[in-house]
Amino acid sequence: LLLGLIFVAQIAKASSKRKASAERAKEVKMDLAFSEEEERRLAWINHYVAAGQLDEARALGWTEAAAVPEWKQYEMQQQAAQEGAVPTMLDLNKL
Repeated sequence: LLLGLIFVAQIAKASSKRKASAERAKEVKMDLAFSEEEERRLAWINHYVAAGQLDEARALGWTEAAAVPEWKQYEMQQQAAQEGAVPTMLDLNKL
C-alpha cells in the first residue's frame, strides 16, 4: 500500500512538472507573438505617419507629439545659452 502511494505521488509530481513546463513554453510563445505584433504595429504606424495618413496611424494607437509650452521653450533656450557660455577644456591633441 505504501509503495503504491509513493508511486502515485511520483507520477503526480512528474505530471505537474510537465504541465508547468508546457505552460512556460506557451507563455514564451505568447510573449514572442506579442512582441512581433507590437513591432508590426509600430512599423505600420511609422509608415502611415510618413505617408501622411494620420487617421490610420491614430487608429493603431499613434498620438501626435504635444507642442512644447512657451515657458518650457524659454527654459530650454536659457539652459542652452548657459551651457554655450561655459568655456570648454583645451584639447591639446587638436593643436
